[in-house]
Formats: sequence, C-alpha cells, structure tokens
Amino acid sequence: MLKTNFYRFASLFLFLNLITLCLSAQETMSAGYVVKAGDTLTGQLIEQERDKEQLRCLFIDSNGNKQEYGPETISAWAVENGRHYRAVPVLEQGISQKRFAQVLLDGFADLLLFVDNDGVNRFLFSDSLGVIQEVNDPKAPNDSGKAKGRLIFLLGNEDNIRKVVYKQPFTKDGVLKMIEAYNQQNQAGNPGNRFEDKERGMTLNFSIHAGYSLSKIQFPETKHNNLGSQYGYSSAPVFAVAADLSFAGLSKQFGLRLGLNYQTHQYSNAETRIELSSIRLPLHLVFRPLKKSNSLQLFAGVFGDKKLSIAQEGVFLAEPYKSLVITPERLIEFPEKSLGYGLSVGIDYLFPLGKKQKLMVSASYALAWSNMTFRYYASFKDFNIHELNFKSNLAVRQYTSEDAKYTTWASTTINHQVSYIDFKLGFLF
Repeated sequence: MLKTNFYRFASLFLFLNLITLCLSAQETMSAGYVVKAGDTLTGQLIEQERDKEQLRCLFIDSNGNKQEYGPETISAWAVENGRHYRAVPVLEQGISQKRFAQVLLDGFADLLLFVDNDGVNRFLFSDSLGVIQEVNDPKAPNDSGKAKGRLIFLLGNEDNIRKVVYKQPFTKDGVLKMIEAYNQQNQAGNPGNRFEDKERGMTLNFSIHAGYSLSKIQFPETKHNNLGSQYGYSSAPVFAVAADLSFAGLSKQFGLRLGLNYQTHQYSNAETRIELSSIRLPLHLVFRPLKKSNSLQLFAGVFGDKKLSIAQEGVFLAEPYKSLVITPERLIEFPEKSLGYGLSVGIDYLFPLGKKQKLMVSASYALAWSNMTFRYYASFKDFNIHELNFKSNLAVRQYTSEDAKYTTWASTTINHQVSYIDFKLGFLF
C-alpha cells in the first residue's frame, strides 16, 4: 500500500515539475538593444525577473542568434520605450562587483536603482562627470535618515535642494523628485528624462519542502461506534511542493500560492488504530508585511484534503436497529477515498542563499473536515427486509441457502476532523 502511495506522490511531483518546465519555457520578448564596446546592437530582449535582469541580459540579434551578456561584457541594455539598465559597480557583502542597475532618470545627474537580496531599494547617484556613488549607507541600507544626509552632501548641500530632500519621502518616486529638482537647478529647468518601468505580466517562483507534521483526528462521540475516544497526536514526515505567483498591477506585498503536501499518519487510542495517507492541495493568499524586505511572509487560505488510502484495526459499529454489533472482522477496507476541505494559516521566513535561491523556514496550522465510509457484511438474520432496504446501500443480492437467507453489503458514513501542525524547511527558486 505504501509503495503504491509513493508512486502516486512521485507521479504528482513529476507532473508539477513538468508544468514548471512548460511555464519556464514560455518567453516574452521585446524590441531593444545592447551597448557592447561602444556599438549599439538592436534585436529582441527576453523578459526576466528583476533579480535575473540585474545579473544577465538575454539578447536575440538580427540573425536570430541567442546571446547571454553579463555586466562585464556589455555596458548597457534597454527595452524600446521601456526600462534601461547600466553596468555599474555595486557593493555586495563588502565586495564591489559589477551588476546591471536600472536607470530611473537620465539628465544632468542620473539616478539608478539596484534591488538587493533582501528586496531593499539601493539608489545610485551618477554626477555630471559620470562618477557613481551609492546614496544608501552600505552598513545600514534601510536607514532613510542616513541616506538623505548622504544625498544632501552629494547634491552640494544647498538650501533649496535640502528643503526638497527633507520634504520628500525616501521612496523611488521621492528620490526621483529630489534628483529632478537638482537637475532643474543645474540645467536650465530641465529635470531629465524618466524611463518607464514596464510591469511584468507575472512572476512565478517554485519551492520544494520537507519537514515534520503533527496531526490529530477527532470523531464525534456516539454509542454507534468506538471511534469517539480521545486520540493522541501522530507525528510523521511531510513533503511538499509549491508555486508562488505575483501579478503586475497588484501590490508586491501580496501573492498567491498553490501547493501540494503529502503525508501518512497513524492515529491510535486504547481500542482502535486508523492509518491515513493523504495529499493536501492548498490555495493561499500570501502577505509580506515588511515593505522594505520580502523575508517575512504570512499566508492563509483553503485546501482540499484527498485521502489516498485508509486502513483500520479494532473498529466496531453498533447499528441502531436491534442494537446490531458489527465486529472488526465483518468490516472491510474503506472503498471510498473522500475529499475533505479545510482552512490553514502559516508563516514563512526567507534566508537568501544567493541571487536565485532562498532557504525557507515555515510553520503552519491546518484544520480539515471530512468523512469515512465503513462497509460491512449484513444478512437477513440481522435486519428484516424493510429495514435493510431503508438503512443499507443495497449492493449485492444473493440467496445462499434453501431457506433463502438474504445477504448484502451495507455502509455507514462517519464525519470527522483532522488538524495538522507542520514545520518545514524548503528551497525557493
């Protein structure tokens, strides 16, 4: 049984990875150019996520040849009527490395933007001589007060410019207005040329997870079965894959997550044992409360709880008609793998491992409502015919002896709820 379930999970995992490859293979292209050794080459640029665009440029030349350029190879690249990037030195973890920074403003002085691994906007100021300096304090890039002080120094510490800097918030639009005011003062009222930042249609990230799950099952108390006794917590490994989506035009603090979790739990009390193998299929809304960093993520949503296999030991039923007791040997395995539903909430924290990967630490709580269908053997001796037709889901009619004894399979459905507490480690890419 476990081997069969493993094959099912492996098939689902491979199917999801196939979807990943298909989505990754879809490329959006825009007309643009690259600047290499002083020459401007026109062609098509393949759209990527921002963190990848800061590392490389995917370019298709006029002959249809696909090229990958890094900041050491070309000096700039741009999308026609869209975003522009320039190769500049950026300090990362105390080491100066060349990266592509987005050009926000081109004029007497230029303003560039580089987004680091923590999602922090780091602004670069290029003066009229082309000397580039970072506005953010490298030791405290989130400190807007220090950044404003550095910018006032870079802009000449003049009274009217200082007033603009103090007035504007330290956001992308606010810093743009600061540099535009400086350009207007130094270039006959010309603020410079803003470059449009085209919104991506969709950003898609995938993650794989493994960890441990604590689970508890609860049946309603009733005199008709022995499942109502208290069950302890069951602990078992849990494996998961997920896809995170964000869309243009929506706040970057929100996203959507589709997932698949697999686990097998055994629940026991003094009399019975229930073993469930299942997959959970969550749909979550993701919220990132830290505006300057995407490290912390809160999520909540709904999920389907699909049972792959169910086994039981020691369960007996007592039907209300004639107090009939259905002993364990008269029960068969559950033929119906019902789909439950539930609600879940959780929290993630992301640790950067590089430009493309992040370590994800997750904790979540989920509660599902579902039911089990027990089937058992009943005979004419147990019920009269009227009661049997009314109570039982009549499946087989069979006369087994000369006095026409009547036999059938009957079924009883019992509701229950299952809670899950999951702790997982994963990799986001």
